[in-house]
Amino acid sequence: MDDIRNKRYVIWNNKGGVGKTALTFVIATEYAISNPEKEVIVIDVCPQANVSEVILGGNGMGSKKAQDLMNHGNTIGGYFRKRIENTPYNKTGNESSYAVKAKLYNDQMPENLSIVVGDPILERLVDSMTGLARQDMPQDAWAKIHSWIGDLIDGIMNDKGGRAVFLLDCNPSFAIYTKQALLATKRLIVPCTADGSSLRGIDNIASLVYGINNEYDVFSKKAKEFNLTLPLIHLVPLNQSTQYNKDAAMAFKSLYGEVRKKVENLKNSQKHIFSEEGLSDTFFDVMDMHSAFKIAIHEGSPLSKLKAGPHTIHGESCQVNAANLEKYQGCVNDLIKRF
Repeated sequence: MDDIRNKRYVIWNNKGGVGKTALTFVIATEYAISNPEKEVIVIDVCPQANVSEVILGGNGMGSKKAQDLMNHGNTIGGYFRKRIENTPYNKTGNESSYAVKAKLYNDQMPENLSIVVGDPILERLVDSMTGLARQDMPQDAWAKIHSWIGDLIDGIMNDKGGRAVFLLDCNPSFAIYTKQALLATKRLIVPCTADGSSLRGIDNIASLVYGINNEYDVFSKKAKEFNLTLPLIHLVPLNQSTQYNKDAAMAFKSLYGEVRKKVENLKNSQKHIFSEEGLSDTFFDVMDMHSAFKIAIHEGSPLSKLKAGPHTIHGESCQVNAANLEKYQGCVNDLIKRF
């Protein structure tokens, strides 16, 4: 995809535990390393701020740095508070200041990676944002409130000279901040795991985001009313896919087969909700990277910089096999070609 306007991705599934945060971290860091001429911006639209902690230094050290930014209001929650208190229906004018350079906090991060840090305050702001969106005046109050993350992206994009790529990590909720993230992006990434809940997650996305078979749909109707575009399904990563020909692997294959069928049926009946790329090549098998993923996240290290050999997590010794690490890195290299 050469059109930079399409380089706005939201990684979301209504089901939890599918690896959204880990994928966001790996894709963002490796894409930035492979594309040094582009600015990569992660926006953490999750109250738990997990991807923020990892990018800022890994589990432990990263949480302290994230908390310091929260204390100073330099987070997505700080931006939302400023909008609520001062300019609910207009941009602040300093949107780009909320994107902090990751390398200033974690020297393992590439120079061209920045992050808008997540914040637990998001949950406490939901009622205020929802109330503002329901106001009668201005007449487009719903659209303006639901465009806050879009405003944030536009401000950062202008500051970066229009060459920024955005990755938004969302928690499973369909809260107003998730809706803002969906409306701010062009492409939807839907990670799935090998279980029945992922099947329901596909149905939920069709219903919640696009109003398919949803008699109570408000979101997609409001978006259409105000000419706000919804993201198109671009990629369905099948996460933690085992590569071995054993009984457990066969069970995984069977369950992923059901996920594929569910998505293919949706494609056949609702082609308009898929990107052109998503229609032609929807799935990507993400290898189960076992301890390597966990170590990279704990250390706040890009996978391509992770060293084979012994590592320590909370006092426990772990080992990264060199041959496996090479395979994992190859898998991630293939994955980022899809962005």
